[in-house]
Formats: sequence, C-alpha cells, structure tokens
Amino acid sequence: MEQGGKLFRADPLIQNYLFGIHLEKIDQTITIRKNIFLKKNMIQRVREV
Repeated sequence: MEQGGKLFRADPLIQNYLFGIHLEKIDQTITIRKNIFLKKNMIQRVREV
C-alpha cells in the first residue's frame, strides 16, 4: 500500500485520473439507487390505485 501511495504522490496525473474514475463510480451508484427508489414508488402507487 505504501508503494502505491508514493506512486500517487509522484504522479498527480494518475491520482486525478483514478479519483475521476472513483467519482464516476459514485455517480453511477447514486443513479442506480435513485432508479430503484423511483421504481419502488411507482409500484406502490400502482398498488394504491
């Protein structure tokens, strides 16, 4: 792990790239959760009607 840390500090471009990928994954997870939440709400509304 320490070797990787030194690598990151040596090359901020790699660090920024990996951080960008990390943020994209977080965005995808949030979007998926929102979609699941919306689907559940839709199903509940259909049952109520």
